[in-house]
Amino acid sequence: MRAAVSILLLSLILSPASAQKTTNGVSSSPETDEKVYDTIIVGAGAAGCPLARTLADYGEEVLLLERGDDRQKFPEALTKRGGQTAMLNPVISEQFETAQGVVGHIGRVTGGGTAINAGVYIEEGTGYFDDLERLYGVTLNRTLIDESFDWLRDSGIVKPSSQDGQWNTALRASLEAEGYEWAGDEGTPQVAYDNAMVWRTYSIFDADTDKRHAADELLEGSTVTLQVLSEVQHLEFDEESADGAKLTATCVVYDKLTDTEGRERSRRRVCVRDGGRIILSAGAIHTPAILMRSGLGPREMLEAAGIDVVKDMPNVGKDLHDHPQTPIGVGLNAPGPVTIQSIMATRYAGPGCDAENPSPNEQCHFILIDELSQGYGITTGMALTAAKGAAQGKVSRRAFSLLEGFWECAHNFDIALKDEEVDTDTDAAEVEAPAVCSDQQADLANCARQGGSLLSWVTDPLSRGSVSLTADGSVVVDPKYFDHPMDRQAAALSIKEIVKLLSSDDMRSITANGEESCFASDLLTSGLVSSAMGLIFPPSKYAPADADLQLFPRGINASMLDTDDSPETLEAIFQSVADPLYISIWHYCGTVSMGTLIESDDFLLTGTSNVHVVDASVIPAVTRVNPMATVMMLGRYASVQLGEKRETLRHKERAYTFAVSRAEAPLVDGVGDVVEEEFVSGSVGLGGSVWGGLVLLVLGWFLLA
Repeated sequence: MRAAVSILLLSLILSPASAQKTTNGVSSSPETDEKVYDTIIVGAGAAGCPLARTLADYGEEVLLLERGDDRQKFPEALTKRGGQTAMLNPVISEQFETAQGVVGHIGRVTGGGTAINAGVYIEEGTGYFDDLERLYGVTLNRTLIDESFDWLRDSGIVKPSSQDGQWNTALRASLEAEGYEWAGDEGTPQVAYDNAMVWRTYSIFDADTDKRHAADELLEGSTVTLQVLSEVQHLEFDEESADGAKLTATCVVYDKLTDTEGRERSRRRVCVRDGGRIILSAGAIHTPAILMRSGLGPREMLEAAGIDVVKDMPNVGKDLHDHPQTPIGVGLNAPGPVTIQSIMATRYAGPGCDAENPSPNEQCHFILIDELSQGYGITTGMALTAAKGAAQGKVSRRAFSLLEGFWECAHNFDIALKDEEVDTDTDAAEVEAPAVCSDQQADLANCARQGGSLLSWVTDPLSRGSVSLTADGSVVVDPKYFDHPMDRQAAALSIKEIVKLLSSDDMRSITANGEESCFASDLLTSGLVSSAMGLIFPPSKYAPADADLQLFPRGINASMLDTDDSPETLEAIFQSVADPLYISIWHYCGTVSMGTLIESDDFLLTGTSNVHVVDASVIPAVTRVNPMATVMMLGRYASVQLGEKRETLRHKERAYTFAVSRAEAPLVDGVGDVVEEEFVSGSVGLGGSVWGGLVLLVLGWFLLA
C-alpha cells in the first residue's frame, strides 16, 4: 500500500538541548535569528492558529513555526473532494504505523489536522467538562468556553453539513426506524447526549462550493509572523533556572528546510525577549517528542537515548489514547454526492443500560455511528483495514495484494464524484484511469465511486498507551488499542448496531448486489453485511474467480443480531470482526495532560515559568465525538487567558511607572526649584508632595505583587 501504505517512522530528529551533536548532517551549533518575539508558537494547526491570531490581536509580537508548507499551495488540501489524495500525499499528511500496525496520519501543512481530516465540527457540552472536573480535577471557565466556541462559529469556517443524496436519505430513515430521534433539520454544532439521537453535523467543508476551510484561515489579516518549513528540534533553557528552580525557556532550535522533503536544512535558533513565552501546539505525538528532545521526560528513557536530562518528568508521553473505529462498507447501486460524517447517531447500548435513564457503566456503553460515502468510504473500508489485517495474518495475502494494487491506483485516481456527475448513468460517469492502473484496478476504482461505509467508534476509550523515544531517537507511538476489555465490548455493540441498520429495507433499497459491488463486504467472500442481510450474491466481477479473498471468518452472519450481549459473546464478535478491521481516526490525546503536567487554565507546563502546551496533548480524556472543535476552542481559550494576564501585568507596570515618576516629582531640580506635586488627596491628608509620591510608590509595588 504505497510501499505498505507509505509507512514512515516519525522523522523526529534527536537533538538534545544541552549537547553539541551533529544529526542528519546538520550541526547543532545554530545561527541565531536577530529578531526576538513576545511569544513563539510551535505548530500551525487546530490549536496553534487560533492561539497565534488571538495573541497577535492583543498586540503581541507572535512567531508561528510550522514544520510543513503553506496549505494554500496544495489544491487537494483545499477541497472536500481532494481529501482522498491529500491523506495519501506524504507532503501534506505524515503517515506512520503504531506498535499494533495501525496506520496513522498527522497533518504537515498549515492548518495541521484540519487540512486532512473529515472536517466534522462538533462542540462538547457541559457534561464533558463536568467529567473533566470530577475525574481529573480540571476546572475551566465555562463562560470563556462558550465565548470561544462562539468565536469559532462566527469566524465563518464552520457551517451545517450537506444532506443531499440517496445515501443520507436512506440512512436517516433507517436510523429513525430503529428509534433514533431526529435532532432537527437545521443541524447542530453540539453533540447530542440524549439516548438514541441522530443529528446533522456542522463541518469545515462548504456545502455550496466544496471548499475545505481550515484553521490557517484564522490567521488572515493578522500581524502573526508565520514561518513554514521550520521543523522544531528542541527548546533551550536559561542556565540560571536550574537546581530546583522553575525552568525558563529562552529559545527554540529548529531546522529551516529548503523543501517539504527536507533534503537540505540549516539549523537555526530563534528566541523570546525577557518575559516572553513559548507555546507547544504540535499535537499529542510531536509535542511530547519535542519536550523529550529538550531534556524534559522520563529520566531512564532520556538517558537511554543519549539526551541530557534537564528535568525528570515521568508522565511526559504517557496516557496516549485515541478513538479506534471499525468501518463496515457496502456498494451502492447508484452514484451520489460525497458525504463525510454529515450525519451522526448516538445511543446507549448494552445489557446494563437503564431503559428510562441510561448512563455509562461496565455493561452500558455510549456508542456512536457515522458515515462516509462516494470514494471516501472505499478508502477506509477496504485499503486501510486490509493493510492491518494482512500484517496480522487475519486477511489473506491475496486479498491484501488486490487491495494494495487498488490503493496504488486510487492514489492517482479521482474517485470522488463531481456534483454534475451525480445524476448521470454510472458508465457515463467513469473517468479515464491513470497509466499506473491495470484494467482490473481501473474497474475497481470506478466502482469505488459508489461505495459507502458506516463507522462505529469507541467514544470513551479506557485503553492507555504512550509516545516514547527509542535509543536511536526514533518515536514509538503505541496507543494500546483495545487493551481494556470494556473498549472491546463497546466496539462489538457498535458493530451489531451497524449490521442492524444496514439490514433495514431503506438501506437494502440502495445497496448494490454482490456481483456489481466492489466494496469489502462483497468483494471479499463471506461478507458480513451481505450474509447478515440474508442475501446470497455471486462473487464480485472485480475479484479473480480463483482467488482466496477471505476477509471475515466464515460463520459470521445474520445470527449475530440474535445473540445475547454477554461479555463472552461480545468478545467473540470483537475478535471476529473489529480486531481484523479496526483503524484509527487520528484523535490522539493525553500525552501532556491537564491535571498531571499542566498546572492551570493558562496551560503552563509544570516545573517551568514560561512553557505552555495547548493542543490535544493536554486533554486527559478524549472528547466523545470528534475533538477538532474542542482543540480549536482550547486555542482561543488559552490565548484569551494569556492575553488578559499580560494586559493586566502591563497595566500594573504602567501604574508602577507612574507611581515612581510621581515619587520623584517633588525632588529639587538641578537649579534648586521644587517641582510642584500635582497629586493631592485632602481626604487622607496627603497634601504633602513627598508623602503623596511615597504612597503612590507603595501602591505601585502592591499592584505588581
